Formats: sequence, C-alpha cells, structure tokens
Amino acid sequence: GKHNWAQLSVGWRHSAGIDSAGAVWAWGVNGLGQLGTGGKTTILSPAKMSTKALCKGVAVARTTTCVLLTTGTVQCVGDNTWGGLGSGKTGAATSATVLQSVVQ
Repeated sequence: GKHNWAQLSVGWRHSAGIDSAGAVWAWGVNGLGQLGTGGKTTILSPAKMSTKALCKGVAVARTTTCVLLTTGTVQCVGDNTWGGLGSGKTGAATSATVLQSVVQ
C-alpha cells in the first residue's frame, strides 16, 4: 500500500520507516528478527512492526532496529547475541524489547 513517510532509515539488508500516523513499518532480510514482526521471515514490502506506542524516531543497524516511542521509551529488535539490544538478556528478539533504563 501507499505510505506517507515521516522518517526512513536504511540499513545493510533491511529498512524501516515511520508513517505520518506514527506507526513503524519494516522490510527486507529478517533472519534475526530485525523487522520486529514477530518472526524471522524475509519480507519484501513494508510490514507493520509491533510496538507498544506510536513512534517518533527509528534507527536501523546491520541486524537490529530501534525505535523511539512518543512516550520516551526505546524498543529494539534483532540480533542480541552479545546483549546489544539493552534488554538485559541475550538471544534474538523478534518483537520489540524495551531498552533497560541506564542508572547513573
């Protein structure tokens, strides 16, 4: 379908965008769950990412995607072999994982 994009982020083999309503859509290679659709199947056209609120920012890396929600919370999906998603766990995350708060 047609999307009115507010923001796009293009990565190595996947991309993501926020539409004008604040929903996040992702497409491309999904072997580590980096599209945030709940699975690991490659998707060739925009598919809605599961998030807990509307989004105002998106960043795509080689095998991960992170979104900044309008609530100020960050959620990430994808490769988490070394704990890079900041969830306090390891292993691939196929649906949005809340970034743990940083204590100073």
